[in-house]
Amino acid sequence: GRAGDVVAAYADTIKGAIAAKLATVAGLSAATIHTRVRNFGGGNEATFQALFVAGGRVNGWEIEQESGSAEWASVNVATDQRDLFLLRGYYGVNDAADSAATFRALVEGVCDALHRDHTLGGTVTTHGAAQLRRYGFGTRGGTLTHYAEIALEARWTRKL
Repeated sequence: GRAGDVVAAYADTIKGAIAAKLATVAGLSAATIHTRVRNFGGGNEATFQALFVAGGRVNGWEIEQESGSAEWASVNVATDQRDLFLLRGYYGVNDAADSAATFRALVEGVCDALHRDHTLGGTVTTHGAAQLRRYGFGTRGGTLTHYAEIALEARWTRKL
């Protein structure tokens, strides 16, 4: 395949490894962790509900590659790749059940799961510390949710 196909395919592999780590967090389900971002504007409420509702509550994550860069590791032999991934979490608001505290614990659990394995099971050379970039409320698919966005830089070597 083309050079870009190799990098894109490996980004998908990394997203899969991140999803596997998220699935180990108590309170999250692999069924509501997705490695592809979708548009939930307009009439896509049913799609959002199908993807992110577990046990009657919005509780899901999506993973996206935001950017990538490379430097020569060895000229014409290998590059050191740096890819930035965004993990977006959604959790249905329920003030009576203190959903804010529950979601905060889920976000911390996600960061802890990533920090416990800096190679994502050997998928990457290493990754940086998970960075919580945004945290608050949002509307997704017409549903009021708690929202978090975590950035994670993954580093890996691509042999040419």
